Amino acid sequence: MRLLFLDLATVAAVGGALLVPERYRLPVLVAIATLYLVLFVRGVASPRSSLFLPVHWRGSDRTKVALTFDDGPGPETRAILAVLAEHGVKATFFPIGANVKGREDVLRAASAAGHTIGSHSFAHSRLTNFLLSASMTAEVERGVKEVERAIGKRPRLYRPPVGLKSPAVTAAVKRLGLVCVGWARKARDGGAAKPDVATIVSRLVKARGGEILLMHDGVEPGRTGDRTATIAALREAIPLLKARGLALVTVDQLLGEKPYA
Repeated sequence: MRLLFLDLATVAAVGGALLVPERYRLPVLVAIATLYLVLFVRGVASPRSSLFLPVHWRGSDRTKVALTFDDGPGPETRAILAVLAEHGVKATFFPIGANVKGREDVLRAASAAGHTIGSHSFAHSRLTNFLLSASMTAEVERGVKEVERAIGKRPRLYRPPVGLKSPAVTAAVKRLGLVCVGWARKARDGGAAKPDVATIVSRLVKARGGEILLMHDGVEPGRTGDRTATIAALREAIPLLKARGLALVTVDQLLGEKPYA
């Protein structure tokens, strides 16, 4: 709906530009095109933008935050689960379908411990956002089914790879009855390089109430990465967040959404 409004507003603006004096017409049209492009790109790339579809990146309760973990399950997921258990914290995991194979037991352990399991596509390809509607729906559905196969419950929470959106993502989410989840703050513990523990902690402890926080418990298929810094940072950050009076909850608890179909 917001994309339709943007399109209609742009058409109206172009129509209005045609009425201005000819010597100003080209600059006005260039300005309109530039603004449209900026808003469209922001809609694609921003984890907070709801231009294409409703994206949930924070909740209304400012006494709570939600820890989320992308790209697992990985070799360090069990260690992350242990830290969360040590501090009595529940989190939300967005696993990649291709990573679930062979690590179904890890996902089952996370679910059994009371953590919420969402979905993060099947392949997590950087080209996923360029898929057409039918292919996108198949990709998203395949990831959802891998999670369902592992834990026996069909997830409703979906986070697009890299947080990218498109009309095809909108169609897939609507067709499959999913809830699109973004984030308000990145811990910057992802990527192939080993991140700095102090940097991760400093970013997490600046969280504001209601925010959804992004961390990683694995890596994309075909890539390598070290999540030991995530584990160490998590052990430091959780007590600091609690000391600020923030309760750490799952995304569905923060948003008041059903986690499973």
